[in-house]
Amino acid sequence: MRVNGVFPMKSFPLVSRRRLKAAITERDAALAERDVARAERGAARAECDVARAECDAARDERDAALGQILKAATTLVNTNNVASLTPVSVCRTHSEWKKFQLSDDFAFIQRRYGDIISAYRFDETWGIAGFSNPARQDVIFKVDMLGGGKRIGDEFYPNIRERLECPVTGLNDRQRLIAALVQSALSKRGATGSSVYCMEQVTPFFSWLTKKYAQLDIVGSEFLGDYLNPGQIVDGIRHENLQDLSFKDASLDLVISNDVMEHVPSPLMAFRELARIMREGSQALMTFPFSLDLDHSITRAEIINGELKHLSEPVYHGNPVSPDGSLVFTDFGWDIFDLVKQSGFKDVSLEIYHSILFGHLGFGLVFRLVR
Repeated sequence: MRVNGVFPMKSFPLVSRRRLKAAITERDAALAERDVARAERGAARAECDVARAECDAARDERDAALGQILKAATTLVNTNNVASLTPVSVCRTHSEWKKFQLSDDFAFIQRRYGDIISAYRFDETWGIAGFSNPARQDVIFKVDMLGGGKRIGDEFYPNIRERLECPVTGLNDRQRLIAALVQSALSKRGATGSSVYCMEQVTPFFSWLTKKYAQLDIVGSEFLGDYLNPGQIVDGIRHENLQDLSFKDASLDLVISNDVMEHVPSPLMAFRELARIMREGSQALMTFPFSLDLDHSITRAEIINGELKHLSEPVYHGNPVSPDGSLVFTDFGWDIFDLVKQSGFKDVSLEIYHSILFGHLGFGLVFRLVR
């Protein structure tokens, strides 16, 4: 019998009542499980929020500490005309490098570098405060995944050597390091009257250099092809072949090379040419990819009777005048020191730099050649 439009449970057959009770029990259990899941999810969200807050607080503390260090340091920097960098080590042999690897300075730099990279490993782009030597001001150096950065899962590992870009000059880590050393070298010489050769011309570095030292005789060049004569101008760009330069003997006071030598078919010929055109006592400041654990350089490609022969898988680096890039001919190892001395230089050293203040987070490597 229906009461107020509802059939009382006892009016159903016994089997139906049992099924209905079972369904109600299952429903109640499902609702209870749902409530538990909601509670667990809410607790997990709360824990996540707490963790995020702690992470943000730690990052704020870190940034504040770095900011205080930067402020104190830049106060000292700005009292000088040139912000100088001091190498943490100077090596001329592989054994000297191995000795440095065992030092407290090496361990400290590795830890500090690792801490910074770890702190930003979930950020695809980030910035760090520092003093830009080329710009002569405090900046936020930009880090992103350009220039060979790698992503592993949700973590990002940038190529620091090719990033840490100054927003004012557009120069990256290694370029700013060379720029600082150029400023120091020209300051010590007394820049007036110095002749400078830079192995690039259509780059931000050359633009900074010529603006900074407009009073100097600064020549830049690019390699435009084997069919051109050394010193030839094409659309305002000077062509030079490092194996056959157009400069007169003993005519230069300073040579600057940013990641160029690895693209020269014969490094020996190139270093001999540099020794020829540089004055006695003059210097060359250079960067190029260098394998710190490699005793002997590896020839990746060579030119025989005018034909290119690959000895290993071709590797190309960016080229400002060619979308095809520049072929790497040599992976340099420690025998480069003997090669340079054989070419006519009195001394060659590998200077190793590290400075949070100046935005050089890892180990910055610069070769200094003395004629």
